[in-house]
Amino acid sequence: MNERERPPGLFAAPFVLSQDIAAAAPRVETAFEVIEDALRLWFPVTNVPQSSFSSAEHLASTLACNDLSDLCFDLLSGRGRSAARTMRSLFEHLLTILDIAGDQTEGARFLAHNAVVAEKWASVPFEIDALTGTAQKKEKQRLRKLARDTANARATAIATYGEGFRLGWTSKSVKARAQQHGLTADYEVYRLTSAVLHGSSGGAVGSVRARGPHGYPVHRLGVALQLCPLAYLRGLTYFRMIVERLSLLWPSTQARAAAMLAALDGALAVWPEYRQAILNLDEQWWATTRPISSLLTVLTLNRSGFSSWWLWGLDAQEVVPAVTPASPDARSAAVRCAERGSELTPMFWSRRDYATFVVGHVIVVPKPPQASSRMAAPGESGVRRSARRHLRRPERVLGQQGRVRPAEDARRLRTGRCQRGGTGSGSTRAHLDETTTSTSLTTRQSTAAAGQVIRRDVGLV
Repeated sequence: MNERERPPGLFAAPFVLSQDIAAAAPRVETAFEVIEDALRLWFPVTNVPQSSFSSAEHLASTLACNDLSDLCFDLLSGRGRSAARTMRSLFEHLLTILDIAGDQTEGARFLAHNAVVAEKWASVPFEIDALTGTAQKKEKQRLRKLARDTANARATAIATYGEGFRLGWTSKSVKARAQQHGLTADYEVYRLTSAVLHGSSGGAVGSVRARGPHGYPVHRLGVALQLCPLAYLRGLTYFRMIVERLSLLWPSTQARAAAMLAALDGALAVWPEYRQAILNLDEQWWATTRPISSLLTVLTLNRSGFSSWWLWGLDAQEVVPAVTPASPDARSAAVRCAERGSELTPMFWSRRDYATFVVGHVIVVPKPPQASSRMAAPGESGVRRSARRHLRRPERVLGQQGRVRPAEDARRLRTGRCQRGGTGSGSTRAHLDETTTSTSLTTRQSTAAAGQVIRRDVGLV
């Protein structure tokens, strides 16, 4: 994402995206405006004679119209998760209308369930518990009245349809209803979006992505653009099928229904343009590398070539010894650090006992407390000579060399223009590897952010 369009905050991202989507896919916004105008004319509440439809079909179509409105808003602002959930609701509205259209028995069953839901609303205590005084008293009275007014209808419904009626208005599963109406393939889409609705790990589409050569996962806060194209394509299709079915049931609305169908067809025709715009914007909004972590993995190398691993907490500004990782990435990093250590100049080693490297793609865990405080082992005198003091003073482990320039480091972090390398004391230079520093946002930026501790003598791997 470029600096020009950087949102002022997390909650403002959809508003910024709505402008980006309108600019990238102008025909889509126009098509949705046509849908809005057609929906106002077709909406059954003002255009269908009371004698032409049952209240069940009327209620179901009202719910579908409101969800279509939500879907269009979500699609135009890039709210992929909300759009996927609304698409799922439209599929259920479609099944409901196909079930009850022209079937008075099913329509009556659909309406009777309202009293059962009213009982559940009346028994929810959370708003009452959050209120005090007069407001709490009024809310209790309202809920008691709701339960009292629907008690007879609820008792009749349970007596007619059985105790299982409390679980749902229809005795058939969504899968059975979809198969009955020839929508088996769309049922699989319904199941897929259930992962988003129910918080499954598979519902993280658009929120987590592997970045960099090591595939480090980046978790993104905000919109899930990747879910928008499917929600657009199937959500509008489901509503189109609803309009088609109701137009057959309500002959007097066929002219307005034709306008509604034409508006939906126009929006579906520009779907490829919307999809491409969303994919492009999604790529722009993803970080090209993983963000700066509050925990950094550090490898130290002494002049004898002995290496040890440390975990550096930026927030707490503490460094603790870590368990040596056994992953291939860790072994590869240790080898590369040793190679770079052999390239350091005699002047560097005349001033220091060790070199430090930030390893952005290796994860380590701290050693147990009893192991963390042990004294130096043979060959480690330059590393753990004051291990306990290092817990409070990271600079004793990570080194402090070169001129302190916190203002410049902060500026580089904001602009993303951290220098490659740099000159420390004498001829010492930082060693950078472009293929691996790209695995953090960035490892070079991590160094700049921690510029008070890690200086020009630090290698990045």
